[in-house]
Amino acid sequence: MPTELRLTFSDSAHVAVALLGSAPDFSQPAAFASPITDKDMAELRWYVEDYGTTYAAEPDDARADAVKKLLPEWGAKLFAAVFKTNDKAAEIFRNFRDAAEAGRVLSIAADHPAVLSLPWELLATPGGSFLFNENPPVSIRRGLPSAGQGRAPQPRDPKPALHLLFIVSRPDGAGFINPRSDAEAVLDALKEQKPARVEVEFLRPATLEELRRRLKNERLPKVDIIHFDGHGVLASSGDADRKQGYLLFEGEWGSTDKVSGAAFGKLLNSSDAGLVVLSACQSAMMDSEDPMSGVAAQLVHADIPAVIAMSYSAFVITTKLLFAEFYRSLFEGSTVARSLDKARHFLCFNPKRGTRLRGAGGAEEFHLQLHDWFLPALYQSGTDQPLLSADGAVTLPPKPEPLHNLPDVQESGFFGRSRELWQIERFFAVNSCCRISITGFGGQGKTALALEAGRWLLRTGLFKQACFVSYAAYQGSDPVSLAISTMSAVLQESLLDAAAAKASLETTATLLILDNLESLADGRGLAELLDAAALWSEAGASRVLLTSRQPDFAHPSYPLAGSFDHRHLPLQGLREDDAVKWFDALRSLPPEPTSPRPQRDVLIRLFEQVGFHPLSISLLAQQLKERAASDVGERLEALLALQPLNREDRSLLASLELSIERLPKHCLPLLNRLGVFAGGCLEDMARMVTGLEKADWHELRSHLLRAGLMQAERLPVLDMTWLRFHPTLAPALWQKLGKEEQDKLLERYWQEYHQLSGALYELDFKNPHAARAIAKHELPNMFRAVHAALQTGRAEESVDFADNVNEFLSDFGMRRDYQALTEAAAKAGGTVGSQTWFLSRSDLGEQLFRNSQTAAAAQVFQGILAGLEETPSYNRYLTLHRLGRCCNEQGQPAEAERLYRQELAELARLEQSKLVLRQTSVTQTDLADVLRHQGRYTEAKAAYQAALKIDEELGDKRGMAVNNGQLGTLALEQDELAEAVKRWLEALALWQSLNEPASEAVAWHQLGLIYQKAKSWEEAEQAYRQAARLQEEQGLLGGNNGAGTSWQQLAIVCDYTGRHAEAEQWFRKALVVFQSAKDQLNAARALNNLAVLLADDLARLDEARRYAEESLIIKEILDPASAEIWKSYELLARIAAKQGESSQAAAYRAKGRQAYLAFPGWRQQLYQHEELITAVIEGGDVEAALSCYGESWANLIAAIQGILSGERDEAALCGPLDYENAATIRAILEGIAGKG
Repeated sequence: MPTELRLTFSDSAHVAVALLGSAPDFSQPAAFASPITDKDMAELRWYVEDYGTTYAAEPDDARADAVKKLLPEWGAKLFAAVFKTNDKAAEIFRNFRDAAEAGRVLSIAADHPAVLSLPWELLATPGGSFLFNENPPVSIRRGLPSAGQGRAPQPRDPKPALHLLFIVSRPDGAGFINPRSDAEAVLDALKEQKPARVEVEFLRPATLEELRRRLKNERLPKVDIIHFDGHGVLASSGDADRKQGYLLFEGEWGSTDKVSGAAFGKLLNSSDAGLVVLSACQSAMMDSEDPMSGVAAQLVHADIPAVIAMSYSAFVITTKLLFAEFYRSLFEGSTVARSLDKARHFLCFNPKRGTRLRGAGGAEEFHLQLHDWFLPALYQSGTDQPLLSADGAVTLPPKPEPLHNLPDVQESGFFGRSRELWQIERFFAVNSCCRISITGFGGQGKTALALEAGRWLLRTGLFKQACFVSYAAYQGSDPVSLAISTMSAVLQESLLDAAAAKASLETTATLLILDNLESLADGRGLAELLDAAALWSEAGASRVLLTSRQPDFAHPSYPLAGSFDHRHLPLQGLREDDAVKWFDALRSLPPEPTSPRPQRDVLIRLFEQVGFHPLSISLLAQQLKERAASDVGERLEALLALQPLNREDRSLLASLELSIERLPKHCLPLLNRLGVFAGGCLEDMARMVTGLEKADWHELRSHLLRAGLMQAERLPVLDMTWLRFHPTLAPALWQKLGKEEQDKLLERYWQEYHQLSGALYELDFKNPHAARAIAKHELPNMFRAVHAALQTGRAEESVDFADNVNEFLSDFGMRRDYQALTEAAAKAGGTVGSQTWFLSRSDLGEQLFRNSQTAAAAQVFQGILAGLEETPSYNRYLTLHRLGRCCNEQGQPAEAERLYRQELAELARLEQSKLVLRQTSVTQTDLADVLRHQGRYTEAKAAYQAALKIDEELGDKRGMAVNNGQLGTLALEQDELAEAVKRWLEALALWQSLNEPASEAVAWHQLGLIYQKAKSWEEAEQAYRQAARLQEEQGLLGGNNGAGTSWQQLAIVCDYTGRHAEAEQWFRKALVVFQSAKDQLNAARALNNLAVLLADDLARLDEARRYAEESLIIKEILDPASAEIWKSYELLARIAAKQGESSQAAAYRAKGRQAYLAFPGWRQQLYQHEELITAVIEGGDVEAALSCYGESWANLIAAIQGILSGERDEAALCGPLDYENAATIRAILEGIAGKG
């Protein structure tokens, strides 16, 4: 136990000194008279509270300097008053000091306010240093002997992990201070802690009742530290002669709730908190007669082991610096008192407290220095000890990084808007607001504010994930699809439509930011997006933040006033201090200024000219690095005079023009060519489209970056650079070009982007991640360019361009834009057989195929084939292949095989280029799939091997992975399980080397199927779990390759291993995903699987039947072949039979047989009965063929015996048979009839 020196005041006039520890000693009470006069105390208060906040000049500086010099003198006087008047006390202190033991504390034990109000933190040895600054330091703390009726404090042992509750209270009318300062300091300190042992939670709303509910909630972690960040006052308590300490909590709707220290202490009395930090003014002050009147004293009375409170009002910057150091040390395992000493030491040696304005018009900036390190007072009972245990083996479970796509704050930082940020937080967290619209004209900082709000609310836990969707350069017609596509990518889920997005948002609190909606104001889907956003904003705890230059959306869900659901937040210019700080941050960035920094008053006058507009200030900051403020101001005024007075953005346009005209004159004509781009471009595209020589481009680029008109960002793919333009640069430059120049530039623009689209299309085969990342950035330019191309009448090139762009629109799920571009390309015309006609018709067919309209797609492709010459060509083999896919999907494997073989024959007649060889491999693979589905395994294997050989020759890892996997699937169907595992492990390794987790998941899923067939249940389960993990990480939930399919297989494994309840849970989990994604086919399969599981339980037959009927209802509106509707009829027949409804069972069985026999591919699926069918038709050894059929085949065996006895009535033979057995009987009867 560390040595403690305790000063015990029995009253305000007597003090006894005691040394506690290994060698205890004590003195008798001696007289004590405070050496600090009322005048001294008044000077101290003036120094820390008034100097720096009120008007001050040089005489005040002298007065403040005198107070600073008195601090050690007052500390020495206090020391002498205790230790110099009593020899025994002096001896005890010497022994205490000479021991030089780490962790020493000096405690002030007193109940009288006259003693406790003295600045004991200033204690210093005469002519020496402050005690807290000794080596080792002496921690000063206070205690109240009468607290808790004198009972011993309840010990709080250090914990392996801590939970900190932040209460940030900013009630209306209490004086607004930045609510993020303390919290940022704590969160920054936590970032340095590895591994994480402290969790931070924010109390929202910051009301006493919410605090009560939180502390009583046993389902949440116990609170170890409470940090109150707000206002505190010492005010009348109702007794005219007494004052009491209050904390200002928030009340209803943000009103002020004055909570007494007694009420606060009573609430915390039974809590587990080991520390309460009161970052509130006057929280340590108390009435001159009542020691319990202060908030800190009341908390000590409530058995809180340690309380840190403020003796006087403190500056925001002081508390920010203080708590950053305090928590950093505390989280490293230091004791509370030692951590506070370290923070004091930092404050003592870092006295800068910001700038203040002086002089005429506030022209002079004064850098305030304040020695206020003694403000925080520590009230502590018991031993000073760490809150965190020394053993760091136990840590908090690692939290997954929140899913988001919010960019980092720009290098110059984020300044100002603290009140707006607080409004956004309060609207969402306290006032139940669902939607907030931030409006203002261009460059007011709407996007920056929205992003900062997103980063902050994500960091402080109000939201668990965030998605940013920018429409700044959007050129499409379906903004809802762009939002859904972006959410799918960010939230790692497969979201098909707005309803699926809403379902996802309901599960996890998500902030959706829809940015720059003014680009949709001409009606291109804005109303639909606002409708969807209104629904999304009410999905669980998810909310929507919108930005627009448009002040009013004129939409019922977004009124300007009179609604709690929607709040409107219009932005004006920055506040003066924030504008200057923003300017200084920009000025500090490279390159170094060559012109001196203007005085503050000069800056303010200049900023007033542009209305403190943030983006204009950023441009002025670049100009003022190399130009005198007088020159800039004069020219800015002249440029403003040229802008119409009624233009909102006149200051922005003037500051933009000011920056442009400073560029070298020979660069200006070149600069205007950048006006063709949509907000930005790849650097290579900038040079190619503008046609600039490399030297000219590098010069222009350098000037644009220097002027702040352009930013260069490295893309994480292929070492490319993305150039982001100043938002008004391109439109302003475009207006400077004449019509002839615009037309010429547009021609070059669309031609270059046509080339880029083709290159990306090719890259997508080799590196889809890189191709799509680039396409995502360049999509606005490709959109604009392709539509410009379609207007030229150059049909062949423009339709090819549209075809390339459509590939990426399809990848990004932008269905409406895909459809619109397809229709626009179709209107481009082109005679039958021309390339234009081919591409436009092919896009239509592909669109129908993607929408599962395979019959209609097949008709389109047949029409294309009829319009093409019969000579082998790229267009012919591509169309044959597409038609083959349609036939295969429609259950016509023989026709699909014919088409694939015809395509292979035509490919063989072409020059064997890499493109032709790649397509040959793809066709061999698809042909092999068709053959495998028909049970023609030998032929299928040969086709797969032929494809694999080509892939290996081309070095096509993706093709090698595909064909190894398909050979593995073939081996599985032939029960060659060792070969199947070998092939799929090879495929898995290839997918992993290609870094394609979605395909890797498919490999794991297939391995699960193999292990399942081998009854290696543990290996099967692990493989399915690996697949599901990868699928979830990629946001692939629905669809044939989504997590839902792996969950269904996990259910089957659980069922086989006797874990039926677990199996049901997995089936239901898959069902929810398929239903929310509106994946009807897989939802029907999941319902069917669930019914099969429940049908084994006689007590749940009604439930099983209900699910089977639901599955049937869905399948009846789907393609019967894809849905395999006959399986639902057979299942319902089995359930009806178990329920004793034989006639109903027979009816269902008949429907199943009818549906299956109407399926064109039923004959190909009978390959496993081929030996039996042949034996019966040819009069072979039927008995030998039947020997492998067990008891479960009794009905089929009976029907075969009937045929052998001469029965030929199909209806009579098939009455009791299921669909597969009935098909076997039909095949035999047809064979006998054909033979006869």
